[in-house]
Amino acid sequence: MPRTVSIGRQDFEKMRERNNFYVDKTLSNKESGLGRYDIMLEPMSANDDAFVIEFKAVHEGRGETLENAVASALEQIENKRYASELRGRGIAKEKIRKYGFAFAGSRVLTGKAKQQDEGGCLAW
Repeated sequence: MPRTVSIGRQDFEKMRERNNFYVDKTLSNKESGLGRYDIMLEPMSANDDAFVIEFKAVHEGRGETLENAVASALEQIENKRYASELRGRGIAKEKIRKYGFAFAGSRVLTGKAKQQDEGGCLAW
């Protein structure tokens, strides 16, 4: 059965029966690692996925592109070690999902970081 995000549901027993995904804490612009992430979703259980999200505005007049901004957001998540707070709470690196969002007016592009390879390099 696919998992859905439960919004506004208060009955945790029904959430478990329906295999709904539940995020215990939504944190924003809090210090973690070497800087401040935009949004972090911390799961109730260390067995569920956690999310680190970074947003970038594109300045097209400076030659920036949506693709470059997404790459910059994902690089920032890694370089600033935003996931370190989640790792410190016992969440495995495989359970931490990292997303970059880029905005240029009404256009939006998102990107997801792939897991680290064996050499420690991160790709997207």
